[in-house]
Amino acid sequence: MHSNAIFDAELWARVPFHFWSIVFLVFGGIVGSFLNVCIYRMPRGESVISPPSHCPQCNYSIPWYLNIPLLTWISLRGKCRNCGAPISPRYFLVELLTGLGFLSCWVGFGKSSAALALIYCLVLAGFIVATFIDFEHFIIPDEVTLGGIIMGFICSLMVPALHQAKTIPQALERCFIGIAVGAGLVYGILRLGKVLYGRQKFELAPDTRVFFTETAIKLPDKDIAYAEVFHPKADAITL
Repeated sequence: MHSNAIFDAELWARVPFHFWSIVFLVFGGIVGSFLNVCIYRMPRGESVISPPSHCPQCNYSIPWYLNIPLLTWISLRGKCRNCGAPISPRYFLVELLTGLGFLSCWVGFGKSSAALALIYCLVLAGFIVATFIDFEHFIIPDEVTLGGIIMGFICSLMVPALHQAKTIPQALERCFIGIAVGAGLVYGILRLGKVLYGRQKFELAPDTRVFFTETAIKLPDKDIAYAEVFHPKADAITL
């Protein structure tokens, strides 16, 4: 079935509008659960697919009935059922924020275009992952930025209305302009940060060995935590 037929407004209108509101809310919570996995694993270079969800403290593999968005965190009072270790409120917050965000996308755009509502849900999901990772690690993984560019291109190809365009070529033209402006803005912020804050420099003797652990850079006379290296005011490090 052609995508235009799938997202035909009359087809979606055959079901009560707020039935879809509930669907988007629940679906958002489910997506939020997956976003929590991305937020935790991406900065650590871990797969977001394998292994399945587990407690980071005791490695208890979480069964599906203990992995229900929002409800599980509340019922377990924010603790692992197996070892009792605390589960960060961030997990609940991300699921709630994603669910409400998806609901807002549907309420705002669902009557005019279900396709637009779904695309904005995708954009929102990317923003949530990028924001929470940036807050904790002061980085945004390439999977989010470059993946967002690729998905933006695909969505522009499928739904020209995303750019208020009537034809695919017109939508792609505006898409490329958006990519160029966005990439230029990010690069400009990066260069400005280097001008304002400079680089951290460490003078090391020849043949000095530098070790990179999971939490810090180990120099001969001291350890430097990654939180210090990647602080917003520490734009880069030069050894």
